[in-house]
Amino acid sequence: MQSKVKEMEKDIHSDLVLKQYLLDELSGADRDLIEREYLADKEFFDQLLAVENDLVDDYVSGELSPPQRNRFERKMLATPRQREKLTQARFLLRSKRPHSRATPPPRERATWITAVSQRRVFAVATLLLLVTTGWLAIRVWQMSRQLEQMRAERVRVEEESRQLQAKLSGQQKQNTELLQELSQAPETSVPVEPPKNESGLHLAIFVLPLTGTRGGGEQSPFKINQEIQTVQLVAHITNIAYRSFAGELQNADGKQLFTIRRLKARKTTNGATLPITIPAKLFEGSDFVLKVSGVGADGSLEDAGVYSFRLTKN
Repeated sequence: MQSKVKEMEKDIHSDLVLKQYLLDELSGADRDLIEREYLADKEFFDQLLAVENDLVDDYVSGELSPPQRNRFERKMLATPRQREKLTQARFLLRSKRPHSRATPPPRERATWITAVSQRRVFAVATLLLLVTTGWLAIRVWQMSRQLEQMRAERVRVEEESRQLQAKLSGQQKQNTELLQELSQAPETSVPVEPPKNESGLHLAIFVLPLTGTRGGGEQSPFKINQEIQTVQLVAHITNIAYRSFAGELQNADGKQLFTIRRLKARKTTNGATLPITIPAKLFEGSDFVLKVSGVGADGSLEDAGVYSFRLTKN
């Protein structure tokens, strides 16, 4: 890739490539490279002016091919300055041809040469002024766009920060209310005679407080005996505006132990809860995380709660 770039840098300094640029025969990438180069390098810009003068002379003397003449007339005669340069070139060409009349006196020739030189200097200065003005206009436009993008980005960041702060405040309020409700509720423990579910299997029910993030907050400790065959985890839900919910049980290493979908939240006096029934034999180890996701209208999953707890078997 670097070798190609170096090769292109050598090519753009050749008169042939600059002639192709002036005749609009190059690709957009090559034109951009030449324009950046002559805006940054004065010597390269002077070389471009010299090639342009040679191209005008070739056009006046009829040395260009028909396609090149068409591109020259379309590209190089677009402005009054370029048409004036063409008129001067024709005048110079006619002056070089032999005439029947006598050669003008030296003083007249010197005056004429001085006038032509002044016109050329004025044309070069005008071209330089136009290029410089265009470059400055482009830079001002680029800086204005960058400034607008920075302002828009700052507004977006401020809005996201405001929304996040409001969301955190609401979440903190919900967590505080939930902790108050849990502190007033009696502790959940395994009864002496474990209840049985409809299948006749011994069941243990545990209420999980919301911990927010994986490993965040204090873990809730629970114990079960060998007779327990089914564990029901009751997770408090703060947002029930979902079509359904999905639950995923993981161990402390993040290994997936159990997943279930199409769960429905239940409304209670202390808020919404989500009961999840899991076989007791799947609880391998002691530290676990229950991740609850809400199923949106398009079927996508969104985080709805993380619950860390410890469960040991007697």
